[in-house]
Amino acid sequence: MLTSRWSIILKDFWFLENPIETKIGKCRFIKVREYEKLLIYSSILQTDKSEVVKFIKDNNKSIEGIEEIINSLNQSSFIQIIRETKDWGLYSGYKNLFDFCFEENSFDLIQTDEELNFYVDLIKEMNYVSFEKPNINPELAYYDKLERIAKERKKEIVTFKGMVSSVGLFKDNVLDITIYNLHEYFTRISHFKNYDTSILFKTVSTERIDLVSWYYDDTASKTRLDDNDKKFIGMHMNMVKDDPTKNKDGIVSNIK
Repeated sequence: MLTSRWSIILKDFWFLENPIETKIGKCRFIKVREYEKLLIYSSILQTDKSEVVKFIKDNNKSIEGIEEIINSLNQSSFIQIIRETKDWGLYSGYKNLFDFCFEENSFDLIQTDEELNFYVDLIKEMNYVSFEKPNINPELAYYDKLERIAKERKKEIVTFKGMVSSVGLFKDNVLDITIYNLHEYFTRISHFKNYDTSILFKTVSTERIDLVSWYYDDTASKTRLDDNDKKFIGMHMNMVKDDPTKNKDGIVSNIK
């Protein structure tokens, strides 16, 4: 049974940059200076079984018996396809990716598609890797392109170079920190700037402006109410409802 994502990973400690212990070995955080090498595996990180099968079908239509091959591939697991089609380069791509991200020879230890997806998602999450695949609908793809052009004109696009140069103003040896911490530092700087801007507007504006603390962590786990908490709140609200001396917040309002 594959270990649960959140029982294996304590994200609050990711900033320590220690490798993450997994079932197949230690997965390390990639450093900023290694970002270019990580990009080599970008196609592997966004590949799935359906795309591979479609590629094989579209590029081998003239081969006799291709339909039988495609049917066989559809019935196979993705990890099985990867291992049995080594001549196509898919196996070496995944093997090199895992050799780069793990401290041990780990890829051959993966047995199922569930495990493969788990570790690929882990690599992406540890290194803030995300992709926006082009929309297959041409009209929607056109509007996506217009939206990106609008953001570029408003200078709202954040580039990797922009992040590194920004964090480098406050952090020595920025190339030697992890990509994960680069994003964390950049986010914290953004909180500082937004907080300063909010303070400025609050001093000159008569409108209500909600201030968010610059140290707020929007990725931290949120405190949740359990059933006992909900019962207590319900009892409290009923007491307030039945007591004319208290307002809706439970505060005594007409003490004599």
